[in-house]
Amino acid sequence: MRTLTEKTQTDTSGQITRPFYLIELVMASATYRWSSRQTVDWNSQTWTQNGVQVDELRDLAGGAQEGRISLPNHDRAASALVLAERINGRPIRIWQLYGDAPHAIDDAVALFDGYCDGAPNVAASRVSIEITSAGMENEDAPRLRWELFSSHIPPSGTVISWGGEHYRLERRG
Repeated sequence: MRTLTEKTQTDTSGQITRPFYLIELVMASATYRWSSRQTVDWNSQTWTQNGVQVDELRDLAGGAQEGRISLPNHDRAASALVLAERINGRPIRIWQLYGDAPHAIDDAVALFDGYCDGAPNVAASRVSIEITSAGMENEDAPRLRWELFSSHIPPSGTVISWGGEHYRLERRG
């Protein structure tokens, strides 16, 4: 059970309360920090409001979670990001906050810690990304990125010695 801070208790005591979400997505080029409602400074980081949404978040048996987030794609920046950097397997974390700034570190509630799962759904207006927690069946899936190896492929014509044999690499077709 979590004890709420005094600020969070005050912010959630109204007749209508509306949380907002902080989403951290770790890509190869950068770590993106987005807010679903307003630009926020929290935990010594700036979380930029960009229209990100937590569309769904479900608790499953055994403490696992899965869900979906979506990003606005009106300028095609979101589709370029997720397609160019291969979103599958990238770490993602989500926190929930209430009220206006300033926010202490303890004001945010950690809701999700996991990975992007599968291919993104790219549409003209939004990009949807399926997410799954580390407790899901893909926990043991390799988290190595192909781009770490792809630049080390020897050029055509290279001779490789293996088990006393010599193999010459040639290009297909």
